[in-house]
Amino acid sequence: MTLEVGWFDLLKIWGPLAFGWIIAYLLIRFIMDQYKADIESRVKLATALESLTKIVERVANGKN
Repeated sequence: MTLEVGWFDLLKIWGPLAFGWIIAYLLIRFIMDQYKADIESRVKLATALESLTKIVERVANGKN
């Protein structure tokens, strides 16, 4: 008994799995990029609000 497996048989078995990994990688990368942009925008907003709070406190205390 010999096991002869051709390239077509290997491609038929492993091809969809290989494409699945590529699609999963691209999807995860897209999600992480979106998440990173969300975090950066929240950090910028927090920084701006912190600066605004300090300015309002200075004005309320009578310091210019």
